[in-house]
This record gives sequence, C-alpha cells and structure tokens, in this order.
Amino acid sequence: MLESIQQRIVIRFVLSLVLACVILVSLGAAEGVRCARWLFSGSTITLAQATGAEGLAHYGHVTITDALVSPDIVANVRKDGSWHGAYATLVANPGVAGSGSAGGTVVAWFADAESREDIDAYVTKHGLEGFVEGRADYINPGEAAVFRGHTGPDLTRCWVLRLRQPSWGKAGALLGGGVLLSAISIGAWVMRERGAVG
Repeated sequence: MLESIQQRIVIRFVLSLVLACVILVSLGAAEGVRCARWLFSGSTITLAQATGAEGLAHYGHVTITDALVSPDIVANVRKDGSWHGAYATLVANPGVAGSGSAGGTVVAWFADAESREDIDAYVTKHGLEGFVEGRADYINPGEAAVFRGHTGPDLTRCWVLRLRQPSWGKAGALLGGGVLLSAISIGAWVMRERGAVG
C-alpha cells in the first residue's frame, strides 16, 4: 500500500515537471521568436491605421509613428508601492499634421516599467515600437477594468501593444530551465522504473 502511494506521488511529481517544462520551453521559444523579429523592421503605421475598423488585427511587430503616450498612466502596483508594468493610451501628436484616432484605441503596455522614467527612456530609445498582444477583450479578463478605464465598456476596438524589447537572455534562461526540468523528470522516471523492477 505504501509503495503504491509512493509511486503515485512520483508520477504526479514527474507530470508536474513535464508540464512546467512545456510551459518554460513554450515561453522561451516565443521570446526567441520575438527577439528574431526584433532584428528586422516591423510594420510602420499611423495612429489612424492602428485605430481603424480592423485595428491591429493584421499586424505583429509594429511602430506607430505619429502618436504620444498619454500622461494618464495606470501602473500595476506591488504591495510595497513599486511598479510592475504600466498601461497608457496612445494619443494624437499635435505636432504631427493629420495625427489622430480613427475611432478605436491603442493601449500601450510597458511590461517592464517600474517608473515613469522607464517609460520615457523606452520611448526615447525605441519610439512606439512593440508587439501586438491582441484585442483587449481577448486579453486576461482580470485586466479588463484597466482597459475599460481608457475606452469605456466596449473593448472590441481597443488593442493592446506591448512595448518591451525582447531579450535573448530571457529566452535562453527559459529554454535552459525547460531543458533542466526535462532532465530532472527523466531522471525521476528512470529511478521510479528501476525501483519498480527492483
């Protein structure tokens, strides 16, 4: 009886490791793809194109050329008061002729921002270049209130653009962690099989 319980515990442990491995490898591969895409110029579009009838539906890596980051920033605040990412609407740049929204909204997600200075530094270095996360009503439901604060109750014309430079180091760490967990899970399974045989 005790042996059977121990075997079930090992099986659950191995399955948990396999699941964690798949998640890490998937995240690492996705980050690696973003890094590769970052090496090449993405689509260059205007705010009007980004907020038109189809929004950012057909874009992946984009740079919006004629917009500004709204001063109305909503930060994800930790318990200690520090930032862990922030959101802001992209608005028309009065210094650029023809700049303006076509009815929709683009919310910039500064995933790594820990202060307003981080946002300003990113925009100074990269402009409004990032990757389209998707339409706001398809994103994490827990963040819907944040987007509705920018757009009102209708999220179907609100698009989320993640402004973060991808990292080869992060991709390597995630993939390495996945490989390590894979090795551990294989080792645990081999030990289980040897124990069963013995």
